[in-house]
Amino acid sequence: MKNEVKKSTLQLLKIVIITFLVYWAFRYLLRLVYPFLIAYGITVLLNPMLEKINERWKIKRGILSALLVFLIFLLVGGILGSAGYALISQTKKFVQNYDVFAQKGMQVWNMCCNRVEDICGLRAERVDAYLLIIWEKCQKQVVPQIMNYSVGYAKGLLLGFSILVIIAVSTIIILADYPNIRKKATENSIGKLIYQIGRNMKYAGGTYLKAQLIILLIISSICCVGLLLTGNTYAVLAGCCIGLCDALPFFGTGTVFIPWLFIEVFRGKYALAAVYGVIYLICNFTREFLEPKLIGDKLSIHPIMVLISTYIGLCIFGVFGFFLGPVAGLLISEIYKITEE
Repeated sequence: MKNEVKKSTLQLLKIVIITFLVYWAFRYLLRLVYPFLIAYGITVLLNPMLEKINERWKIKRGILSALLVFLIFLLVGGILGSAGYALISQTKKFVQNYDVFAQKGMQVWNMCCNRVEDICGLRAERVDAYLLIIWEKCQKQVVPQIMNYSVGYAKGLLLGFSILVIIAVSTIIILADYPNIRKKATENSIGKLIYQIGRNMKYAGGTYLKAQLIILLIISSICCVGLLLTGNTYAVLAGCCIGLCDALPFFGTGTVFIPWLFIEVFRGKYALAAVYGVIYLICNFTREFLEPKLIGDKLSIHPIMVLISTYIGLCIFGVFGFFLGPVAGLLISEIYKITEE
């Protein structure tokens, strides 16, 4: 019994130490090296394509790497740049027209409260009082913070462009000499350990996370296009937010579209409500179709663990914790398994 307690205590202590080290690495070290980690990840994805092209055309690896990376970054950068510009413009417009939206929201809310009073007998004034409390807090806290961070967002865009250039150049350099870099890295013990952890993470949850990222992009695109067809001025902003809701376990696009649908029904806009219902069904069927295709029978992460790691990641790392949380959880798990072995 004492040996079991001692073993359990040591295991718990080991998990705590590994968690602290991973937190420290993500908190302080990752910001220094993440452009090069992204460049290496892109290299791993592009290397098979480069090998096939090189076998057929016999072009020097350095020249081919530069051409391939330039074309892909130009294509992806153009798409992301257009989407990012639309997202920022719509966010800015939303903040500027905040009072107008708040007034419309109050009108819709009052209408819903009156309907609830007619159906349930609950006094609309009591329900409305709770909304006024939330509304006052939002005016005093949320809106000023959004406006104060606008300058920081502009600086962030400039920094993001610089980082994108660093990633592109690093990808070209690594891709040009990838076979030698991989060989030398796996010849020493530290490189072998890192390679083993990365390989295990890929098998344990990499497929799941990759699939969720692809589905997130597809669902967000469907929502953006669907809302754009309805004439929504903030289609890109709303579509991206709904896509993020869909990526969270136990939430989905219905968290937004179903209440939105009922609000439009209350307002008498049945055609618009029907469109929202169709978009919701398309998103739902798309996820149901893509998940088995992208994940198959491979090992995945339990939804509750994804939700916990995502929540912790958001609390610690902010918006980027949406992706860093699950990755950190996988890393802690794999390091622990290797230490046990």
